[in-house]
Amino acid sequence: DSKISGLVKKDASPVTIGDFSAQALVLNLLKKEFKGDVFVAEEGSKALVSEGEDLSIEILKVLKHCGYEAIIDNTDELKRSIDLGQSYQPNGKFIDAKTHERVWCLDPIDGTRGFLRGKKEGGQYCIALALIEDGIPVVGILGCPNLPVSPTDQNYAWSSDETSENNKHSRGCIIIASKNGGCYQLPLYPSSDDDDCSDSSFSGAIQIQVTQNDGKGVIKPSQSRFCIGVEKYSDPEGKLTSIAQTIHGELDSDGDILYSRRMDSQVKYGVLARGGAEMFARLPKKSYVEWIWDHAAGRIVIEEAGGIQTDTNGKLIDYGLGAKMDDHVDGILASPGGVFHDALLNAVERFE
Repeated sequence: DSKISGLVKKDASPVTIGDFSAQALVLNLLKKEFKGDVFVAEEGSKALVSEGEDLSIEILKVLKHCGYEAIIDNTDELKRSIDLGQSYQPNGKFIDAKTHERVWCLDPIDGTRGFLRGKKEGGQYCIALALIEDGIPVVGILGCPNLPVSPTDQNYAWSSDETSENNKHSRGCIIIASKNGGCYQLPLYPSSDDDDCSDSSFSGAIQIQVTQNDGKGVIKPSQSRFCIGVEKYSDPEGKLTSIAQTIHGELDSDGDILYSRRMDSQVKYGVLARGGAEMFARLPKKSYVEWIWDHAAGRIVIEEAGGIQTDTNGKLIDYGLGAKMDDHVDGILASPGGVFHDALLNAVERFE
């Protein structure tokens, strides 16, 4: 609940010491293991200083407090680690024009606004990491500290008596997926009861799947639960409300989507992947070109849980063009696939 130090970037989006700390640490460790790979990440060290304020010293204090001083212990190493992810130009194209077979894509805190909203307001955020091979995400990890462990628990905001001491086994998830390997959820804090697991890193893991998508399940497309962004920039023209009305047949008494859950970040993909919602749509203004770190990990997570992510034309997205998607991608849809994606595509087509 204390004030989180941060800055506001040129595009008016917030960035905190958490973003910089996570990016520096993750990229530093990845580089040591995968020296020949390319890294793409959201933050750059130039943003550490704004209007005379430099966050470097505060970030180093955080890393030391968390026990990572042996990995990064000075400003130069901090900035070098952060900038490992700056392999692209401002337009998103790779600085090195050659084809990159393996690219690690990181959003150090996806949903910074959710992070700043805080636990009492149900703010959702995650660390989102993906490995992309030949333009296709093949590994995805979503670290979701504020997401309830139970897929059926929709208490995204902390209760008045909830603390970080008494909720270690009810809140906090890591969702991982690999190509043809399935999608799994692990608790952020494994229970000691799971010590019989042969590999402690998989203690408490459960395989997760999307809602049944053949039209024979309990939930029909007309009952689809939308999991969408909090901020209006994900749908500035209000198309999503009309799309949902087409699918549901009506709006609620306030003129909003009948069945919906609003939250920040790629946690939305995790919620869909474990059957907590059926439809996701992001429809930004036409001039906006998506950054790959906002959706790459989500793509493999939803796919390996049995669902699908496409553009608004139903085509798979190429993640191998650089830090940005093709500028012809004018929206992103995700669902369990099958009858749900058909319904979503048909509804979107009506408003194109």
